[in-house]
Amino acid sequence: MNRNEYKKEQMAQRRAASADCAPHFECGFNAENVPLAKDKKRREKYKYDLLGFLKHYFPNTYTIDWSESQKKEVITAQQVIEHGGQYAFAAPRGDGKTSRVEGYTLYSVLYGFRKFVVIVGSDQGSACEIFESVKTELRTNELLAEDFPEVCVPAQIAEDTAQKARQIKLHGNPLKFKWGKDTLALPYIEGTDASGAVIKPRGITGRLRGMKHKRDDGKNVRPDLFLLDDPQTDESANSAAQVNQREKLILGTVKGAGAGTEPIAAFMPCTVIAENDLASRFLDRKKRPDWHGTKVPLLYSFPDEKEKMWKEYEKAWRDDQDKGLLDVPNAVKFYLDNQEALDKGAKVSNPLRIKRPAVSAIQTAMDIYISDGAETFAAEYQNQPLSIYDKAYDVSVDEICSRINGLQQHYAPENCNWITIGIDINPKTRGINWTVMGGTQRMSGYIIRYDVYPRDKALYDDKQPNGRTIEQAICEGLDHVCNEIENTKFYIGNKETIPTMVLIDVGSWFDTIFGFINTANFSFPVKGSRGRANSQWKPRNIIGRSGDNVYETNWTRGRVVINNADVWQERTQKAFQLPVGTAGGLSIYGKQPDLHKWYAQQITSLKLVQKVHGPVSTVYTWHKTPRQPDDQLDSTKIAFSALSLLGGSVVPQEKKKKKSKILRKQGRSSWR
Repeated sequence: MNRNEYKKEQMAQRRAASADCAPHFECGFNAENVPLAKDKKRREKYKYDLLGFLKHYFPNTYTIDWSESQKKEVITAQQVIEHGGQYAFAAPRGDGKTSRVEGYTLYSVLYGFRKFVVIVGSDQGSACEIFESVKTELRTNELLAEDFPEVCVPAQIAEDTAQKARQIKLHGNPLKFKWGKDTLALPYIEGTDASGAVIKPRGITGRLRGMKHKRDDGKNVRPDLFLLDDPQTDESANSAAQVNQREKLILGTVKGAGAGTEPIAAFMPCTVIAENDLASRFLDRKKRPDWHGTKVPLLYSFPDEKEKMWKEYEKAWRDDQDKGLLDVPNAVKFYLDNQEALDKGAKVSNPLRIKRPAVSAIQTAMDIYISDGAETFAAEYQNQPLSIYDKAYDVSVDEICSRINGLQQHYAPENCNWITIGIDINPKTRGINWTVMGGTQRMSGYIIRYDVYPRDKALYDDKQPNGRTIEQAICEGLDHVCNEIENTKFYIGNKETIPTMVLIDVGSWFDTIFGFINTANFSFPVKGSRGRANSQWKPRNIIGRSGDNVYETNWTRGRVVINNADVWQERTQKAFQLPVGTAGGLSIYGKQPDLHKWYAQQITSLKLVQKVHGPVSTVYTWHKTPRQPDDQLDSTKIAFSALSLLGGSVVPQEKKKKKSKILRKQGRSSWR
């Protein structure tokens, strides 16, 4: 052997030695070379105690005690994991459903109850988030590493790298460990419960049917546990066609996945979003008795004083918020002074769910109800969305006028994030109508100006054209309005603010309006806008972030913002029925209701008389009040939809968990 060959041989031996994980097992091995747990009795103690497993091994995830409803859910989950079957359960938003799914996944594979787990999300991205969180626990949770070293030690040595995982050996034998972005195959160690177990993430509309995994020994394994975490989106829940499609996918996948006589297990933690949506169908014990559906609301019953004393509390709460007192001291004092009367009749599902500055679970629940509004609360927290009849509404002129917020014209509250402007054009009849709106992240809209140009005549008169074409009249009118906007000072709080977005309804004047937009030179961005009926709503070629039923795209002449006209028309009218400052609500500047009758008459000029949910889409039927213009309704809904495009949402957006690379328990710095 020459010198070069000798060096290569030495390097190969060193690499082989470094890839062997045997020295990292601090508790050693038994006679069969199976890694020993630090506390075997503790590990065996929790094998048939899922709740104890979650409490002991994940103290940083489950930081408060468990409610009775949560304990019942865990008991049912354990039965499904051990014996098979299906279980659908709905709990309030923020109840920790997804975190429990992560715990169920680890419990089922570490103890060997399940050999192939598929994590199913509403899309591939949401499934992968849970998948990555499971991998992080294996790699960083030292409590798990103490009692399940056969899995956690190789995971830590791999350092979140697929190539390193493939190279790991034990006593010279390859572990056939796969640590990928879409597949986790646990180490093959004969005599261990988790040997060769597989976990994969999938989006609900991805390839679920016929899933299998070919192990290194040549054997094909099929899924025996499906974890379907909130497998619907807001869009799919409101589409009968998408609900039907997802229902068939789940039923076909779960029923057809098993091989032989092994019982299949499936969980579906979910949230009811709309009537007869995917969650509703699987929770319905009459339609799907084999899924054993369970619904837990945030409030089993509302307080007796919901419409009386709680209205006084709400006023104090909103006054504190308007003053920037985020700890709402006056509202809290009112609650403490009247707690017995305010709590009477109320029953919460989780008495331990208290979010500061609230001092009780009941106050926490009512704060959410006040902040998010009745409709969102019913769906997201009660899992009982208001029925189609409950949602029927008839907004009046007086009701619109009553939604005054006491602010000065041109001034939006300091908690607003944006100022948007919608412009609607009817050159031969009602001129150019425009609405200016301040908006918050939670879609609270504040009308700080509305106007029309010209105020006393049409923009263009066929009988008296004055030497102008209608196209010239439109451009001159838009130039006048945009210069008026440019020269007006708008404020958020006391800070002068340039409008974030100005949208002009292009209507049938595409060339004219895009010609104006493309040559516009103002301090604020100006874009085209176009409404589509819900029956024709098919988003395509989306640019950047889309909003809820609104998105931006490219047309030949330039960029245009498309909104679902039916949806935003209904939302705009119903927003005036919510209390001032509520998420998703609208209010008008000033202190004198009668000054806004002209505006209110236009907002109420269209009545929703029928809303039919068809197999493909929902069809809206509107009735127009004779001789009553609706231009301000159009300009207001354009400005309102722009808030959603900019990132506004009635439902608070959950922040993604950050992946931690730090071991969770003191005492060890690394497994390397």
